[in-house]
Amino acid sequence: MALGVPTVAYLRPDLLRHYPCEPPLINANPSNLEETLLWWYEHREECERIREAGWHYARAVHHPAILARRCLECYNS
Repeated sequence: MALGVPTVAYLRPDLLRHYPCEPPLINANPSNLEETLLWWYEHREECERIREAGWHYARAVHHPAILARRCLECYNS
């Protein structure tokens, strides 16, 4: 995501509550990967939206300074 590339990953629905907001990624698992990639290939305008949102998400949520602050909060609690 930080490279501005639409990202394909499997994110279990029960883990979404642990994220500050839902990550903008292409959610696929081994059983639907081919179908999912085909859909995204046919809807490239959506890939552009996901690409841009992913870059912003990575900067806002996975920036090293932000991650370090969150780790310190965990250690200090």
